[in-house]
Amino acid sequence: MPDFNLYKYYSEASEHGILVSFQGPLSQDILAELATMIRDRLGGDAVHRRVIHNVFAVFIELSQNILLHSAEKTCITPGSQPRGAGIILIRAVEEGYVITSGNQVEMIAGEQVCQRCATLNKLDSAALKQQYRRQLHSKSEVGSGSVHLGLMEIARRSDQQLYTQLVPLDSDMGFLKISTIVNRDAGHE
Repeated sequence: MPDFNLYKYYSEASEHGILVSFQGPLSQDILAELATMIRDRLGGDAVHRRVIHNVFAVFIELSQNILLHSAEKTCITPGSQPRGAGIILIRAVEEGYVITSGNQVEMIAGEQVCQRCATLNKLDSAALKQQYRRQLHSKSEVGSGSVHLGLMEIARRSDQQLYTQLVPLDSDMGFLKISTIVNRDAGHE
């Protein structure tokens, strides 16, 4: 049996404030269970409702990105439909909660997501809200609209920039990381 230091893994997760972590294929049932866990974990910390709602919304959008757009597809059970696989986690840090996802993508698609996030990072909240409404009512960009709306929803719910990293795996594929922070004091505005 290969050696795996579970205590080291546990210690590092504790040291980095990891509250929730999931790696593997996602389904709606798994998302529902993780959502319950998030609400329980954050609710027990006396976190303001708006903060919990924003963390939850960002988590769901990033999870949907994995579920629908990950290039890595895995069956949850033998004979089941392949599902998008990746990793998603929530960490508690001093200023709030870091929500991070990662999954395999085609390099071209990953570059487009990174560019889109960079564009969204340049918008103030009023411009972001206007763009979100315009995209919501737009019939154009069929096929990519849900990705754009999801990224806009993440940008609207988070209090800081969308951070992206695209790590090449080979000439065609990469591993896309998207991360943002929801501030602890977001509910006290």
